[in-house]
Amino acid sequence: MKKVQLGSIGLLLAISLLSSCKKDTASNSSQQPNPNPTTFTILKSNQWKVLAQQSLPMNEGVLGGGRGATAFTTQKPDELRWYSLHRTMSNISGHNEMILNTKGEVTINSNFTHPSYGGDIKGFIGSDIWKINVGEVANQIYAFKNDQLVDLSKYPEGQEKIIRIQATEDGMLNCSESNTSNYVSYYHYATQKWKSNFFTGNNFVTLRYKGLTYAICFTRLTSANGITIWEESNNRVETQDPQIPTIKTVRYPMTNLKYIPGEYGWVIHSATYGDEVFVAFHSHTSNTRFGVVKVNLTNHTAELIQAPEQKAAFGGTQYVVLNNVHSVEVDDKGNLYVVESRNENNKAYYSIRKYLTNGQTEVILKESDLAFNTNIQGLKFFNGKLHVAVMNKEDIPDGNPNDNNFKVVYHKQIIAPN
Repeated sequence: MKKVQLGSIGLLLAISLLSSCKKDTASNSSQQPNPNPTTFTILKSNQWKVLAQQSLPMNEGVLGGGRGATAFTTQKPDELRWYSLHRTMSNISGHNEMILNTKGEVTINSNFTHPSYGGDIKGFIGSDIWKINVGEVANQIYAFKNDQLVDLSKYPEGQEKIIRIQATEDGMLNCSESNTSNYVSYYHYATQKWKSNFFTGNNFVTLRYKGLTYAICFTRLTSANGITIWEESNNRVETQDPQIPTIKTVRYPMTNLKYIPGEYGWVIHSATYGDEVFVAFHSHTSNTRFGVVKVNLTNHTAELIQAPEQKAAFGGTQYVVLNNVHSVEVDDKGNLYVVESRNENNKAYYSIRKYLTNGQTEVILKESDLAFNTNIQGLKFFNGKLHVAVMNKEDIPDGNPNDNNFKVVYHKQIIAPN
């Protein structure tokens, strides 16, 4: 049996141009809505509870297959969205969206329009719904407004090469990944225009705050190691193409708000709560030690919440900042949650370890708390507590072991501590 766990937009997986299925809606979380009821039990701990669940039957052939998370993120302040799909070595199908709101209501959608489907990124501007899908090749994305394809190059000023995409509340950010000078280009859904901001530094996170773009650099390997907080400016700079005079590159240099010297490490995740940005990073001396820094965008201060001197290593590391699907999360107090995984006899086992701001650690979701073969596909601090996306692939005997047609059921659940 083959399991495939998909990454996020940050990993730029090709997931557009796919197929659709059926729609179901449920609004009473106490009944744990499940369009395909089964008696299968994933969670075996009374310390956790199931907030949303669904079972998805599939037929798989000799190419195998797996259902992976494409997005486990907040699309609105009062909603948590888990978007998943099924993929084999030759195709992608079974788009599915599970939405949980702060009232405990659950909505499940799988009736999507081709080719926009559910959207790897999904945003809202008034009554308009925007969907962003990664293309079939690197450095390509497709944008849809109300399921209609949008020409992202209609207003070319400020458009940059697509490198790393992330969602914001009113658009999307696209960042470069250089070791020296970098850009962050913002696309505003309402105006359909880009604005490119450039700054000096590497190893950074980008975000939108109060209508402006920010970059927080944890610069390494230069004479200016430390934290630099950059803010979007309106200082327009035009550069004429030396070969084609009619072509001009327009960028806006960002304003350096604060520089704080120090040795921190390599950024692995960020989470924003109001004007506070929590950034988790590897120690600059060891990738088995971590730290957490809190950066305040109002007073431009940085506070080391967790020093990178923990003795216990953590697993399941992802070496890019992921804002859609991630195995690392930081809550609004600076506590760090990490998915740990291990392999024994070619079988994977998952758990979640919490690193507290007081220096202590504890395993809050044990391997024994989950049914065998259950993997953890996403973490998100939402509505005041940690939410976890878990999935189990169950093989269903069909009495025909040699027909190259295998019946399976994917059991999806969103769980949270009691």
